[in-house]
Amino acid sequence: MKRFYRDWVNLPHLQKFEVKIKETDLLVMTDRPLEKETVDLVLDARQQIEAYVEQNPHFLTSLSPLPMDPFAPPLVRVMLEAGLNFGVGPMASVAGAIAQFVGEGLRLSSGEVIVENGGDVYASTKGPLKVGLLPWPDKKDLEIRIELRETLMPVSVCSSSSRIGHSLSFGSADLACIISPSGAMADAAATSAGNRLRKGVDPREVVEQFRVHPAILGGLFIWEGIVAFWGELKIL
Repeated sequence: MKRFYRDWVNLPHLQKFEVKIKETDLLVMTDRPLEKETVDLVLDARQQIEAYVEQNPHFLTSLSPLPMDPFAPPLVRVMLEAGLNFGVGPMASVAGAIAQFVGEGLRLSSGEVIVENGGDVYASTKGPLKVGLLPWPDKKDLEIRIELRETLMPVSVCSSSSRIGHSLSFGSADLACIISPSGAMADAAATSAGNRLRKGVDPREVVEQFRVHPAILGGLFIWEGIVAFWGELKIL
């Protein structure tokens, strides 16, 4: 899928560049050029995951949570924990986990950082963050914009959809978007919510399940003509 939405992103005070390594495809914004540092961080993240998968192939394919492994690399343990929290396989959190891993590394060299990985975002900005959501890929003019205040930083915004993107979803949600301090938690939660939003399910019950989770700051669901949102976000 062509990431056309990246052409819309423009913050004049930040440097904008892309890093692509195998399946990992990032848009990064920092206050100075940090391409080499980003490449090194992506390679580190991928090495942790790929080395673990080589010894534990089910980590790559499991659609159900796997038990914690105290001997796993740090990034893998983060993904295992996220899967256990939201009842999904650990790879459901990979995009958000890598975005945060890279973003945290770049924060050592940049005062502001935004990392987008397949539509999932990690951000640490000095001002409010505006994020565009595209529930309907064939209707690009129907973008929904949310704003997150700077006091939430650093923050992750991850989404799941039955309509757009390459991620597996067992539901019928146009969009399930979750906001969390943790990229892995946000990604796993969005996948879990997307799976649950299907015919015959009361979306209010799904909202309540995620609203009370301590790792979640807020979210936005679009399903069957219903829009539900809560928590630390402002719809623009």
